[in-house]
Amino acid sequence: MQKRDPRWRRIDPAALREVREAKGVSARQLSERIGMSNSYISQVERGSYLPPHERMRQIARELDTTIRSITTVDA
Repeated sequence: MQKRDPRWRRIDPAALREVREAKGVSARQLSERIGMSNSYISQVERGSYLPPHERMRQIARELDTTIRSITTVDA
């Protein structure tokens, strides 16, 4: 079975929010850690903006989690 390219993954807004809240990190704190605005995180968590792969990796690193825990695979 061939592995899918991880760049085919997209952010899962509900999973991102769940992980962020479980880690006790506010949206504002996360936005400051990744150098983006609070509204950027809000848009991502609402699903109105899909961040690029590198930004998803940065978010995962800042939340001390895996990229798989905050993303889903496009069908």
